[in-house]
Amino acid sequence: MKRLVAIMLLLHTLNSHAADLQIELQTPDIKGAALRLSLFESPHGFPMGQPLRAEEKPLSGPLMQVCLKDLAPGIYAIAVYVDTNGNRQLDKNWLGIPREPFGFSKDALGLAGPPSFQQAAFVVKDGTNLHTVHLRK
Repeated sequence: MKRLVAIMLLLHTLNSHAADLQIELQTPDIKGAALRLSLFESPHGFPMGQPLRAEEKPLSGPLMQVCLKDLAPGIYAIAVYVDTNGNRQLDKNWLGIPREPFGFSKDALGLAGPPSFQQAAFVVKDGTNLHTVHLRK
């Protein structure tokens, strides 16, 4: 009985520190394209390296939602793009400017390149969190 109570208390404690992140994405409406979203928890690798979580979904219209469940509360940044040709990478022109729609959390923009993690970082708290990203062409 004591063991069961201890397990229940542990599960309650673990669940009370879980966060869900509801991401609303305003995208161009491109038929046959895929949305690729990456969530980072540190500057290491942001924005094109190995993310903490990654989601891929068929583009379904100009307003999409992605929900990332069971995150630890903390500081995160999002990088997202629309893969219009299915090659699984953000295509760029010879100057390095993206040729496919892209966006970052907090709608951050960098100077002559992507924003830093700090520019795109936002706080996720216990419970349900909402964050909106507007993709640029």
